[in-house]
Amino acid sequence: MVKIAKWLAVLAISIVLAIPAYMILINFAGIGLNAALSSYFAPRMRQEPARQAKDTPADGKYQNVYNPKRGYALSSIEHFKEFDRLRVASIQLVLDAGLFQGSTASSKKSAARIAALEFARDECQEFLKTFAEKCRVSDTSADLWTGKTAMIRFSLQFVQKGDFGTVAKSEKLIANTISFRYQDDGDVRFSLTDPEPARKKRAEIYQAIYKDCAAIKEQYGNCSIYTVSIQSDPVGKEGQQSARVSGSSSQAVIQPMED
Repeated sequence: MVKIAKWLAVLAISIVLAIPAYMILINFAGIGLNAALSSYFAPRMRQEPARQAKDTPADGKYQNVYNPKRGYALSSIEHFKEFDRLRVASIQLVLDAGLFQGSTASSKKSAARIAALEFARDECQEFLKTFAEKCRVSDTSADLWTGKTAMIRFSLQFVQKGDFGTVAKSEKLIANTISFRYQDDGDVRFSLTDPEPARKKRAEIYQAIYKDCAAIKEQYGNCSIYTVSIQSDPVGKEGQQSARVSGSSSQAVIQPMED
């Protein structure tokens, strides 16, 4: 028993003496681990601003341009003479479902979806008559609303006519957005059975968009149309419905940033 007690005492003393050395080793290991983690993450932390700077074009042409719109405005400028996924037009048309062949709602819906591509291509032609030099269809869809009204939606991508313009020389520039809304005064409505009057109204809106950009360019030196939207909303009782047509656009301009 005496030998066992002596052995336990020696073991306890050894453990007590070993604890400080063990703690020192842990501290050194922690320092080494922290250094390793720091060396691993530090380059990535330094690269983080570049990852976040999606607003800034890769070629650096507008590297010093502050872009509060998170990429949309500046992307349309940087890719002014080419198609850009952020420069898009969203169009919604409302038509009488009777314009589409079919004996059931399902068959009329299918016919409307097939016809949506043709409507989108026709709309591209309206773009080409006004503010665009190139236009292509991105996607189309169609649905029936209350069974008697067809909703046709499509997205278009376009390349704007002319050039962007000139940018003032400055160390600090900003890409500002000017937004426009186009709608008639009063309660102007369009027939759902005859698409032509509503088409003419949309053409007027596209012409207004082009003129507004020209006015911006004249005053500030540059302009880029980067979003276009047409909204057609059905109004009235079922069977006696008509449509209101309105539009909007967002146009970008680069200017010196005020201090």
